Amino acid sequence: MILFPRPRIFYLIALALAIPTYGVSLLVFYFLLKRPYDSRAASLILSTAKRCLETGLDGELFRVNRAGIERVFSKFSLPEVESKYGPGVPFIRWGVIVHPMINGAQPFTLRVTRNGGKVRIEASDGEVWWLLQED
Repeated sequence: MILFPRPRIFYLIALALAIPTYGVSLLVFYFLLKRPYDSRAASLILSTAKRCLETGLDGELFRVNRAGIERVFSKFSLPEVESKYGPGVPFIRWGVIVHPMINGAQPFTLRVTRNGGKVRIEASDGEVWWLLQED
């Protein structure tokens, strides 16, 4: 009597080897690729916001992913942040941001609109509520 036929043994061995490898590959992907890319995207958004505050003009970025935008708001935003999602609607995120190296650690209003590959950034001193509203 054969307790474990040959294919089952190979299947169990393959499964035992695949599960840890899959988990490690996810961790490697997150720490080596995704996390630094999101950090760079967040830094670009904040530097563009600083430039917008200094010049008074809107800024544009390209190839910025949603996770980078979410990272800025999750780390530096005051609680009154709103977002708008929907089919056919551009991704809009706005809120009051406090960053220790921007605007002398005073709150400023940031609005990020993502439509396709283009990201539009608007920033203004203080809590500017017209910037926090929908167009």
